Amino acid sequence: MLPLSLGPVLSAALSAPPELEEAARALGRSPVQAYLRVTLPLMLPGIVSGALLVLLTVIKELPATLMLRPTGFDTLATRLWTYTGNESYAAAAPFAALLVLVAAVPAWMMISRLLKEVR
Repeated sequence: MLPLSLGPVLSAALSAPPELEEAARALGRSPVQAYLRVTLPLMLPGIVSGALLVLLTVIKELPATLMLRPTGFDTLATRLWTYTGNESYAAAAPFAALLVLVAAVPAWMMISRLLKEVR
């Protein structure tokens, strides 16, 4: 998951001009205050995008869910896998639709943010 989130965060960090943090330091801010008031807000869109990418990957990650879930605990992915394994596609359909809807929210957030940056 780290490489997946590292791309957007690193890109946002590299796009923050170091001159802004230097200006904050010249105006009397400490290094931590300058980072928190200047650099971190500029990096926030990249941090949010990285977190959303990780969330999307975790939502649809079936093997890790099957290995790490407690006994008797079902997730959307495990229910979907169980019903499709039994060829009960009608019973699997609501879980598949819900999984698509849950994954669509972070995807929509990332796409809308990207479209705002393009304009």
